[in-house]
Amino acid sequence: TLEWLRRGGPLQLFWLVASKTEKAFKLYQKLVKGTGKSPPVLPPELIKRGPKTWRSSDLSIELVDGSIFDLKFFAGDPGAEGLKSDDIVAALVDEAAHLPGPDSLIALEGRCLDQRGRLYFATTPRPASFLMGKVIGPAMDFERLPPDDPRRKSGDHEGAGWCFVEMPLVENPWLNRAEVEAEIRRKDAADPSVMRDFFGKWVS
Repeated sequence: TLEWLRRGGPLQLFWLVASKTEKAFKLYQKLVKGTGKSPPVLPPELIKRGPKTWRSSDLSIELVDGSIFDLKFFAGDPGAEGLKSDDIVAALVDEAAHLPGPDSLIALEGRCLDQRGRLYFATTPRPASFLMGKVIGPAMDFERLPPDDPRRKSGDHEGAGWCFVEMPLVENPWLNRAEVEAEIRRKDAADPSVMRDFFGKWVS
């Protein structure tokens, strides 16, 4: 949303990406309708036109300022053909750890070159994903560099272009914090699956 506010305008392109078109459409609904628990991110009045269902022939969303949000999917597309061709301002990729492979990452990065676009990967940690070696690990390594490290100052490090943020469930404002904390107490906090699903840690 911040990227749209800063850099939106006529024909400026944004992507909502998920494994399937149906899930990308759900991202769009969350954006303009909310979920019943969380409010919409954008007031519906800002939407000039948009698809009624995920099966609509036109899956583009046009905002009143002329910005375009397109719905994209990556399941069944190992060569990332569907993630090419357009230059974008920003893309939100849901469950990004399920991207088929490095071709998808390269295609998405390539869409950002023309406009210095931004990628946002939202996902449950999945250490078996190629993102661990290509994005998460390098981002963590970069953050651990001392302030006076030449690679931190120059940005000459493979993780310099990424920012990794853990989002534990207890920080979700739309969940009952006391109930989440009680659920965590009933689980083994050292279990890697609990650390991933409840604390957002990339461990196995």
